[in-house]
Amino acid sequence: AGGILGQRMWGTVVISNSYWTTEVHGNYNNDTHTVGYGEDSSTIRGTPTILDGFPKNIVNVRTRGNGTGTASYNPATGEFTATPDVGSVFYGWEGLPPKEGDYNETTVWAVFGKPVASLADLRAMELGGYYVQTADIDLADVANFTGVGFGGYGNTAFRGYYDGGNHEIRNMTIANECGLFRTGVEYSEIRNLRIVDACVTNGNYSWTGVLASGSSYTTISNVHVVGGSVTATRDRDIGGFVGTITSGMVEDCSCSATVTGGTGQTGGFAGSSSGATIRRCRATGAVTASGSTAGGFVGNAGGTGVISECYASGNVTAGNQNAGGFVGYDKGGAKISDCFALGAASATNGYAGGFIGYGYMVTCTNCFSVGEATVDSGNVGGFGTQNYLVKFSGSCWDTETSGLGTESGAGEVGRTTAQMQSGVAFEGWDETVWKFSEGLYPRLRAFIPKHTVTWVDDDGTTVLAEGLVEEFETPVYGGATPTKAATAQYTYTFAGWTPTVVAIESNTTYTATYDATVNEYTITWLDDDDSVISTGSVPYGSTPTCATPSKEATAQYTYTFAGWTPAVAPVTGAATYKATYTPALRSYTITWKNDDGSAIGTDTLTYGSTPSHAAMTKAPTAQYTYTFTGWSPTIATVTGPATYTATYSQTVNTYTITWLDEDGSSLGTTTVAYGQTPTHAAPMKAEDTYSTYTFSGWSPSVVSVTGNATYPAQFTTHPKWSGDGTDAEPAHHARAHRRDPRA
Repeated sequence: AGGILGQRMWGTVVISNSYWTTEVHGNYNNDTHTVGYGEDSSTIRGTPTILDGFPKNIVNVRTRGNGTGTASYNPATGEFTATPDVGSVFYGWEGLPPKEGDYNETTVWAVFGKPVASLADLRAMELGGYYVQTADIDLADVANFTGVGFGGYGNTAFRGYYDGGNHEIRNMTIANECGLFRTGVEYSEIRNLRIVDACVTNGNYSWTGVLASGSSYTTISNVHVVGGSVTATRDRDIGGFVGTITSGMVEDCSCSATVTGGTGQTGGFAGSSSGATIRRCRATGAVTASGSTAGGFVGNAGGTGVISECYASGNVTAGNQNAGGFVGYDKGGAKISDCFALGAASATNGYAGGFIGYGYMVTCTNCFSVGEATVDSGNVGGFGTQNYLVKFSGSCWDTETSGLGTESGAGEVGRTTAQMQSGVAFEGWDETVWKFSEGLYPRLRAFIPKHTVTWVDDDGTTVLAEGLVEEFETPVYGGATPTKAATAQYTYTFAGWTPTVVAIESNTTYTATYDATVNEYTITWLDDDDSVISTGSVPYGSTPTCATPSKEATAQYTYTFAGWTPAVAPVTGAATYKATYTPALRSYTITWKNDDGSAIGTDTLTYGSTPSHAAMTKAPTAQYTYTFTGWSPTIATVTGPATYTATYSQTVNTYTITWLDEDGSSLGTTTVAYGQTPTHAAPMKAEDTYSTYTFSGWSPSVVSVTGNATYPAQFTTHPKWSGDGTDAEPAHHARAHRRDPRA
């Protein structure tokens, strides 16, 4: 083992501008040398160097094709970029993906071709190169389109690449030629094209089909012949899609043209096939051959080809023999699997079968037919007739719709319509290939329309999931249960989908629906001292209520409920409301009383005000004179009801006591306080001629003072003569005495 050369046998080895890495392993100890065995430095020219930094993955980008453009590769991002020049179109990449791993070198080709957008472009096509259809082309105004290619089939066939770009060629009329690619296609690629309402008639040549006269070693994919017809009168290889298919690959294609052939090998898809692989293709047009060998899909499926996951649904008529709902004639070991035929097959004589007319060394596995098979004179089979070395294992036919109940003995089984449509998978049939549904015949999944099912949230825009679901299947949402964020007003619970999820027949959007539960929020009612009056849950949008609170009056105020702060509003969340009150000063009755408890009057005064009242008077008594001194208790600001009693100071009245002599003359006056007993010195009365006098008191008698009083003095007279006659009274005195008016 050597870095570049394992062994030098003899001669001079020239190694220059060459490199190797250190990762070389062999059986000798020369692993790190340029030449592993027989190395002789004298015979090596140049200076080999080990470079560990040599690029480990090289991607070369090149361009080719009949168009031009530029291409590049960004190793940092792994992105390839292709830009066509004006008048060219990018066809695709070849060589992708690049090789992975260390020390690999890959060449990636950017292929540029020519655009096809018109009749002129079609006519300008050469028989090689790359072409991309960039627009629909309508050939309605072309009376006879001669097709692409010149000369006879097999000599100047189209050997190129055609990408229809999923566009259409419409209303193509071809007379006495073999198809769009008139000379056939070989070693080519045809893809992504629809040919709509073509009319191909040919009385000059065999090998006729809408797309091409024939296909050899060619890959055809996603090409569809829609409607139209093929009519040819020559003897062989007349097909709705192509005349004949030899080797190569045809997949995901279809043909619905009606086909009328000549004396032999006429098929709804191809007149004949040999050695080719055909899969996931279908033919739905009626097939008629004036002679022998007509099949709903292929007239003659000879050779060692493979046909799988295909079907035919058109009725088949052979003017002579070998009519089959799917294959008219198969001789040569073709392997057919997972296919079915729905149309009736009839022949004048020979062989006719619901699936295959005549078989020789053919294998049909897990296939079925439904249509009636009839022959005027010959052999007929519900599925096929017993021919040489045929195997119909796992295959079946509908005994009721075909009207035939006899097996050929090749392994097929007759089933009633109910059994065919039971929805129960047939034993040995692959359910990834077949779909079994009650009430329907088994269907190939490749042809079951798949509809886009979109699951969106209730906003109609948020995609929760999306996928393809086979037609007539009930989609199942596989994502997490949808949720919807709660709002202030609602809490949402997933309720299901609208419309109701049922088996689908078209693209369908399901929208999540939710049950909305009105949120409830805690509303707290506080008194103005922050004590809790009550709490409760109230639904969003409702206006909360609380019983009118009251506030105990104080000495100073009474309180009237004024409302809540903040103002009560419909509920949008938890809220706390605090009671507010309007205070009013309390008024109290002030009672004024006299000191004897008698009412003077009342006043109504507000708390904090100071009562006042005019000074009071009190009528004097004999004993006292009264002076108003104030109120008891002392007047204070109002804090409650109060009673004030007038207070007086009293002065003992004094009275004038007048003292009179007995003759009424004043002896004087004295002032004496009430209740006191007045006194006065005893007065004296001078004696006169006749009498002497002694003070005997006052009249009235002196008593305690209760008012002004006058006390005249009283004297006792003592005559100076004896009344008993002992003393003589002077005569003049006696006279006088007798004249005394007081006598």
